[in-house]
Amino acid sequence: MERPDALGWRNAHDTVLVECKTSRADFLKDRKKVFRSTWAAGVGQSRFFMTPPGLVAPKELPKGWGLLYCHPKKVEVVVNSAPRVREKAVAWNEVVFLYSMVRKAMLCGLDVQAKYADLEDKLVNKRRGVDV
Repeated sequence: MERPDALGWRNAHDTVLVECKTSRADFLKDRKKVFRSTWAAGVGQSRFFMTPPGLVAPKELPKGWGLLYCHPKKVEVVVNSAPRVREKAVAWNEVVFLYSMVRKAMLCGLDVQAKYADLEDKLVNKRRGVDV
């Protein structure tokens, strides 16, 4: 299973993966992973490498990947990630990844149920029309 450096959401269905690389060796090693050559094996509907300026050239990117250069006070979009149709396999991989992260948090002592019980009560009451 892929373990990205960052995974975020633009909206409910548009996920963005960012893989950060600080050395050529790390980037070259990463290119050999199955997640880079087989889109459906990874996570993120849009995918980017983030590197120091000039570490990676756009022509070196896997197909469909974008490139971000990290400057001291800004992030530069060098190549945008290719737009894709939402893939069910990728969405499933994201569910598995998120389940894994919640499970790890629980194993580390985070009481997930207690943390969100209040929120759940408010949502249930709101659905019932109870003033909260």
